[in-house]
Amino acid sequence: MVYLGADNNLENSLLSNASQLKNGYAGGCNVIVYIDRSEATDIFGTSPFGEKFYGCRMYRLEEKKYTRLYGNENFSDEPDNSANAKNLAGFISYCKENYPADKYVLFLGSHGSGCDNSEAEYVYEPLTNTGADEPFYSVSASTSSPSYSFIVNQGSEALNDWITPSELSSVLGEKHYVDIMAFDICYMGNYEFLYEISECKWCPKYVVATPTTQGGAGYYYKDLIRYFTPSWHKNIEVEEYALFIMESYRDYTIDNPDFYKKISSTTVNRQDIQICTVFEMGKFSSLKTAVDSFAKEAYKHWDSFYKLTWGFKINEQQQQENFLYYTEPDFLFLTKTKYSSNQDGAYGFKNQLISCPYVDIYDLALRTREAALSSTLTSRANLLMEKVNEVVLDSFAGSLFPRFEAGASGLSIWFPKTTAGIEANPLYYKLKSSVKGAKASGVGNWYNLIMNGTPAY
Repeated sequence: MVYLGADNNLENSLLSNASQLKNGYAGGCNVIVYIDRSEATDIFGTSPFGEKFYGCRMYRLEEKKYTRLYGNENFSDEPDNSANAKNLAGFISYCKENYPADKYVLFLGSHGSGCDNSEAEYVYEPLTNTGADEPFYSVSASTSSPSYSFIVNQGSEALNDWITPSELSSVLGEKHYVDIMAFDICYMGNYEFLYEISECKWCPKYVVATPTTQGGAGYYYKDLIRYFTPSWHKNIEVEEYALFIMESYRDYTIDNPDFYKKISSTTVNRQDIQICTVFEMGKFSSLKTAVDSFAKEAYKHWDSFYKLTWGFKINEQQQQENFLYYTEPDFLFLTKTKYSSNQDGAYGFKNQLISCPYVDIYDLALRTREAALSSTLTSRANLLMEKVNEVVLDSFAGSLFPRFEAGASGLSIWFPKTTAGIEANPLYYKLKSSVKGAKASGVGNWYNLIMNGTPAY
């Protein structure tokens, strides 16, 4: 199953993905594609399926041909909105009812923001320097759109609509279970988001995702389906294929000319900033316990703990050599010297640390252990690293993440530098990871730690 929310500025890339699927299919399994095209169809022309259309359609791939399928118009009362979770649920049900199989894989392609409110309309205003090492920005966010989201629809029928975890929890049920969900979407390799879906009956056994931005070209779908011959796919285990998705993407970023090129005139290749992780979803409950236990002790040493991550001047050279974080890589690696003033606007490095303040959990625990702030915190950091290792089945990263440890790193957690990040993510408190274990006063979980400790901007 391939669900492509292309009613946005990713349409051209997602059409390319659909072309790879069509051209690479060699039989051996059912491949059903759901695609939502934008009103820019006049720009990009006909789809790989030979039709010029606007809205949502489904196709079944067959060897050397394809067939349009019907029925998606009945999935919801918004049949042309891929960001309506009922359409995703209807698509999964349609595929399972009409094309039953031993194993199910769902690929999702579109925009995403992990657990952050990045679809809100932000207004940035420079603040007066109040003695800090650098000026910061105040931020106001419109909360009229939902938060914690993926699959974006920017068409006129559903302007800036997103699928949220709460939507999925209420719409998807056990009958919508698939073995693997592969998010060809930015920022979905995130602890808060993955814990949210891990609590659902429909939660897949494995998730493939990135904790940072996904390359615009996405997965190499032609490679992902070319092995689906009758003899091959019957013998492969679900875990093997989840790992194959990651390995294929790793090899693709090395060999594909679209990745092996410079970002503008800088010294950085796009292949050097790609990350992909395979998560074993049944292990998130014990990870949540370890995260919250770690947070309780970290709060007792808050000043020192906070400085392990944010104890640097934000307007100096990026500090990937000191800690592993996952804000927008195109901004992280624009230069290997200092950031220039034109990188400090609404889409610059400083504000990326407001809208996407993601750090790597394993690296955070490792740095805490190395700091030896207390014997108890060191013990809890060790336990946290152990539990992250159980969740991360395997992972890879490009060379410009020097602290990344393959097979351990690759899972982010939300850790805002200042309360500006909290204000930009106003519904964080509603997530299950925030609600479970929280205390009315004091620190009972990671959410309490962030809310009680984060300094004002």
